[in-house]
Amino acid sequence: MITVQHGTPNLYKAFSPKEAMSRLKDQLTQDHVEKSHKADELLQMLEAVHLRAQGSSEVELAYIIKGTGNVLEKMKSLIQDAKREIIALIFSPKILQEIREPLLKAEERGVNVGLAIPSSQIRKTPIKELRQVRHLRCECCALVVDQRTLLTVSNWNSGDIHAMMTQDRSLITLAIQNFTNPSCCTKT
Repeated sequence: MITVQHGTPNLYKAFSPKEAMSRLKDQLTQDHVEKSHKADELLQMLEAVHLRAQGSSEVELAYIIKGTGNVLEKMKSLIQDAKREIIALIFSPKILQEIREPLLKAEERGVNVGLAIPSSQIRKTPIKELRQVRHLRCECCALVVDQRTLLTVSNWNSGDIHAMMTQDRSLITLAIQNFTNPSCCTKT
């Protein structure tokens, strides 16, 4: 191993054998660490594939929850069990009224709560305690918890309220993108 001092002419100087060996060992150690990290990443991916292959042949895409009481209880339960993040797009004033307190308590526990509601509800509902409130411009009702579970609510204005709960990554990503999309939600 050598050092090069650039100039006219270039000057080349060899390291002592002890320093050259030390530098070579450092480089080999660094290469080993990088390759170990890549192997660990590959292991995680392979374990996920293996678990899916070992699971049942049935794929659970979604659960349907029927009835106002059942839907609201499931929403409250998901909010209560949240560890890191909740994103709620709530067009219905009735649903907002029911989940307002659980959302406030979640934020008190240190959960990052993002709430999007219609402008009219921002004025009527005291939710200023929440740090991240947006104006909801589209008529939707969805709850995403810890980026792992999505609950969407349909027919919230009728007596036939029902919801779909899923852990499908694509659907969860779509719901999260609605929260950040200016066509659907804008900052207050």
